[in-house]
Amino acid sequence: MKVDPRFLKEEGHEVFLGNELIVKGLLEADGGTHLWTGYPGSPISGFFDCIESIQEIPRKYGIHAAIANNEALSAAMVNGSQMSGLRAVTAMKSVGLHVAADALALGNLAGAHPDGGVLVICGDDPWSDSTQVPADSRFLCKHLYMPVLEPATNQELKDWVDIGLKLSREAELYIGFLVTTPQADGGGSVIVRRNHFPRVNTHNKITLDTDRVDFENRVLLPPRTWRREQDLPSRYERLWKSAAAYGVNHLSLPHESGGMAGALPASPSAPIACVQPSGITPPKAGNFMPVSTSDPTSEAFDENFVVTRTSATSSALSQPPPIPVRKRYPVGFVTSAVAATYLQHALREMDMLDVLPVLKLGVTYPLDPQCIMQLAEHVDAIVVVEERRGFLEEQIALILSERRMHIPLYGKGFPFDLPGFPSARGLNPSLVIQYIAPLLRRLQEECPSRMPTSLARVDAEEALLAETSRFEVNLVPRTPTFCPGCPHRDSAAVLLELKKNFRDEAFMRARHRREPVDVVFHGDTGCYTMLMFEPNKPLMHNYSGMGLGGATGMGIDPFITNKQVVFMGDSTFFHSGQVAISNSAKNNQDITYIILDNKTTAMTGHQPTPGIEQDIMGNSTFVQNIDKVVESILEQHPIEVVRTNPEQREQYRELLEETILKNGVKVIVADKECGITFHRRRNRADRAEVRKNGFVRTKTYINITPDVCETCLECTRATGCPGLTFTDTDFGRKLQTDLSWCVSDTACTKIHACPSFEQVTVIRSKKPFSRLAEIQSAVLPEPSTHVFDSEWHAYLAGVGGMGIATSTATLVRAGHREGYEVNFCDKNGLAIRNGGVYSQITFRRAGTTPTSPLIPYGKSDLILGLDPLEAARGLDPAQNQRVGSPRRTTAILNRAKTPTIHGLLGKDDFCIDDIEKTVKRYTKADAFFSADVSELSERIFGTKIYTNVIMLGVAYQRGVLPLSLDSLEYGIQETMGSAATENWQAFRLGRKMVLDAEKLEDERRAAVAARDDYHRVVAEKSELLKKEVRQGQAVARAYWQLVASTIGEMQLDARHQSLLAGRIYDLIRYEDITVAREYTERLLRVHRKDWASTDYAATRAALWNLHRVTAIKDEPYVAYLLTSEEKYARDRERYKINPELGDRVVYHHLNRPEFTLGKTKLRFAIRTRPWMLRLMRHAKFLRRILPGWHAEERAFRDWYYMVAEGFAPTDAASYATWLTLLRLPEEARGYREVRYPQMRAAMERGNAMLRKLAAEVVGDEEVARG
Repeated sequence: MKVDPRFLKEEGHEVFLGNELIVKGLLEADGGTHLWTGYPGSPISGFFDCIESIQEIPRKYGIHAAIANNEALSAAMVNGSQMSGLRAVTAMKSVGLHVAADALALGNLAGAHPDGGVLVICGDDPWSDSTQVPADSRFLCKHLYMPVLEPATNQELKDWVDIGLKLSREAELYIGFLVTTPQADGGGSVIVRRNHFPRVNTHNKITLDTDRVDFENRVLLPPRTWRREQDLPSRYERLWKSAAAYGVNHLSLPHESGGMAGALPASPSAPIACVQPSGITPPKAGNFMPVSTSDPTSEAFDENFVVTRTSATSSALSQPPPIPVRKRYPVGFVTSAVAATYLQHALREMDMLDVLPVLKLGVTYPLDPQCIMQLAEHVDAIVVVEERRGFLEEQIALILSERRMHIPLYGKGFPFDLPGFPSARGLNPSLVIQYIAPLLRRLQEECPSRMPTSLARVDAEEALLAETSRFEVNLVPRTPTFCPGCPHRDSAAVLLELKKNFRDEAFMRARHRREPVDVVFHGDTGCYTMLMFEPNKPLMHNYSGMGLGGATGMGIDPFITNKQVVFMGDSTFFHSGQVAISNSAKNNQDITYIILDNKTTAMTGHQPTPGIEQDIMGNSTFVQNIDKVVESILEQHPIEVVRTNPEQREQYRELLEETILKNGVKVIVADKECGITFHRRRNRADRAEVRKNGFVRTKTYINITPDVCETCLECTRATGCPGLTFTDTDFGRKLQTDLSWCVSDTACTKIHACPSFEQVTVIRSKKPFSRLAEIQSAVLPEPSTHVFDSEWHAYLAGVGGMGIATSTATLVRAGHREGYEVNFCDKNGLAIRNGGVYSQITFRRAGTTPTSPLIPYGKSDLILGLDPLEAARGLDPAQNQRVGSPRRTTAILNRAKTPTIHGLLGKDDFCIDDIEKTVKRYTKADAFFSADVSELSERIFGTKIYTNVIMLGVAYQRGVLPLSLDSLEYGIQETMGSAATENWQAFRLGRKMVLDAEKLEDERRAAVAARDDYHRVVAEKSELLKKEVRQGQAVARAYWQLVASTIGEMQLDARHQSLLAGRIYDLIRYEDITVAREYTERLLRVHRKDWASTDYAATRAALWNLHRVTAIKDEPYVAYLLTSEEKYARDRERYKINPELGDRVVYHHLNRPEFTLGKTKLRFAIRTRPWMLRLMRHAKFLRRILPGWHAEERAFRDWYYMVAEGFAPTDAASYATWLTLLRLPEEARGYREVRYPQMRAAMERGNAMLRKLAAEVVGDEEVARG
């Protein structure tokens, strides 16, 4: 395996992801590190992915890296490492720290080895975008007496790994190393240094001398526990001295010359490290709640002057005392972690850098009192800038109170009735400006001599915030869902159906001879957590955390009669789920466990599980069998453990139906590989075949024939699969599979809702024709390169799976090569397929003040919208990005529409034109560019996956990237690896798209004009009639005459003339020219009574719906639609099939025909071939000899004919009613059981309207007679 050279680099600058920086920090740690462990979870999952990608390094140097079965076990592992002088790290997300707390409490109290050290990496999610509870790991670390180290910058994220281990061993304490989502999912440029590797390692083992084990400190049980606790103050004091030595806490004071008034100083002074003098008494460990300042009996109470600590609650109750004027600076800031970068960024934007003191803390628990006292000596008041609850604020309040430091303290509450920083969710630079700008203004009013005379930039920043807050952006939500091919979709689709059936009394009595039952579904952690979203919401009723779904059910089980089901992943099973099964068995719970064994930890990025052959290091490991483990738990239980493939829908349904209704604990193992890993492997094989042969010889697709589809949405409601999409046709919006996202797993075909699905296998013998050579040889003029002063920001937005992270990596590498300091942040976490994702990128010129990884409101220079809806979401004031502004931001949009899940379900929708107008309104209108880039990618490459790189080419050619062509080529080469050639061609295609923009627009307009020319339609259809219909010449002539005469009598626009010509042809193919003529006669009768003032709306409605009810999609007609020449022509274009090159297609149509013989209905599933359907298409005679066949459709047709004949509006109100009546067939969609209830409802509604119209006519007649 080739090792990424960045991790071997020992000097200079390099760019890394946030999680990669932690790994590089471990490699650089003095003396080397020995043990890397933990459990994956957002945002630190990438830590384990990085280890796996560089596994050759730890393997070569004897570093042991292992994913533990859960966080508690990983904590115990690092505890074991401290029996010797080993340096160990465990990584987990914030809620994982809860799991590990017991082991960490003991390990930390016992202490790190003086030659070892332990880092506990905690991944926090301040905005709760990918974490189930609003956890703040600092408070849990405090509860465990475990110090907290919080890096702020990318450089600190890497370098402080070494410092953290040093603090750990020098203080003999574990160190909580807090990393937040913007850091872990971000990254940037850092200075690297030499790697160190451990002397003791897996290749050079030692023998522990058990006689030298420190039992007093290692085996902590009373009374040793309290004796060890008494050592904590001295250990904290050592921690502070070491922290001072390493400079992790520092106080920045403004430049001494020039004072505080007038012009700002030219440059800030160097930070002052907080020095810990000897003799300082540390605060009581674990007792850092602030002393109350409202209690006169408190030791800290001073009736003349008290420590004032406000909160969001207290500030609302009373006005804090004014800030006293006693010291050099009216206020100073205390901050830490990534909030420190937000503060610095905010101050820079407001031109307030080097104006007020800032204490930046690295060790945030326990706080070093000397640091706080040093700041307090210089300021009249202290403002704490931190995310979430007031963790620092509480400690500072206690320190000031205990030392009689009479100084107001603000954070979650501000003076002057101003709102303080929020305790919920996170911060960003603009939010910091929003809260401190009013405070700075009031300080200038109160202390004009000690504040800048001008706050012009502060005013400008507030104006920009106000402007972006007024943007009117109304967007539909985009929720995540299972990936195409996900095995969990198989289970969800079946259980949605079963849950509905189980509640149906008729079904339960007939099939199971018992009363109906409602099934309760208990939630758990994994990809199946997506059950919380549509269309699977009925399958998740609660959530208690990982491995706890079964136990949640146990709490209600003794009191209910419901059947219960819980989903559990294979990773969750090994994490803690097997204990839940044991608990259920012990308590005789009535529950079915469905263990989804997909052979990976899919939710967090596909890390290995104990159930597969290799570990994270690529070592062969013992494969643990879920079935055997469960069978051993249930050995005395009468229910067996059943392993099955959920893809076999009918058998799977029968098994679930039988199993769920049994009593007691039942376990089903749904055995199907993760769709992503399966299709990655298949795509690798395809790429290898292309490299070998130049093309893929055989490829199978699932296709939907739009002419047959009725847009009933049964397939989307049952699966919620983003591999399904919409396509616009002459017969309205229809479903189709997305060529780029559909993985042909056949899940949608198993709904058996309609006959439009088919399996299409394309077999090639030669390489298809490609336009790539033309693109490669095209001469492309170089655009002007964008130039910026100090900082440039870009915002990339799209949908999970579109390649946003790949585009970001390309730009980041290009910017790094260009010589810029780079900072970026990606949104990951819940970015499953169809979930919104974004990236924020910042380029800084060398020597520019470092800033945060987030873009301030309104300050993005570029919005690159791979998805227009998500690009617009970046402007929405309701979100926490709102990156654009009309004066600064250039927007480049891909117009292709990716439906939301709600849209696929027919619940809401959005209009691309409206989205485009919104984005254009709130960005630079004269620089705006949009095009259907996905369509171009699919047309040229056969897939949309190159859209992201094509758009980089567009951005480059538009001159909005501050990057040279060489740097971009380097970025593409480094990011894409073996696929760089194709991606470079895609980049050039994007450049050419800009140059050919006018030509492409002319071609689009010409295509629309050709589509709407009914003469062209008639000519094309006449040729087909001549070739395919008996007496074709005569029929074609009659068709032409019928179209011409009908259009001659009607007032229709070009579009509806074209649609009418197509429908007349369609009815000829459905039956004959007579039926088509009857259609036109009915339509003309409606038109003659229609009103020009309404633009003949009734005529247009009848044009659509008379055809709709006449052309009943029975078996002969569907057979024709599935084998028509027009259909085959569309398929040849869609799948790039060229018979001249020897390409051929094999069709398997997935049908369930039904025939009615008297009272007997015969329905069966069959995979038909085209020859079978060509026979059936000629069986129109069955319509006459089977009178009961499709009787409901015929009745509905006849009813609608009656409605159309009765059309007779008398006024505007009756016209509106008639128009609604004429549109009623649009509400009846689908086939058979899906369609029939809708037809009945439409007729019932229509009859009510007809009765109302009749009553109104009678009333009018009576009035006239009277």
